[in-house]
Amino acid sequence: MSKCLDDVDLEKCISSKYVNEVYTIIGKWVFNIEGLEFNLVIQVYEFGSKFFPQANYSIKTPEQQDFYRHLNSYETVGEALYQGLNGFLAYYKPERKSETEFRKEKLLD
Repeated sequence: MSKCLDDVDLEKCISSKYVNEVYTIIGKWVFNIEGLEFNLVIQVYEFGSKFFPQANYSIKTPEQQDFYRHLNSYETVGEALYQGLNGFLAYYKPERKSETEFRKEKLLD
């Protein structure tokens, strides 16, 4: 974590009036994926000492009933990033792009 964040007391922030929860956006990584017209952005955020990947697009192949979104938590930022990327790529096949649907997702602000 950055030195500039050393004096941040999240418990103090949570105990403030009207604050229900707090998360920290750790980083945002941009991937140029073969055959896609958009960049895949994976953002990792921390919530309750766990790390969560979030992508700017979800994916649905003809075999799936619904769009794939990564919902697991991880112990490290690197693991969250790697698993978030590989979760998307597990369903993406450039040769089947025309049969695949992509849905734009809003990233946390």
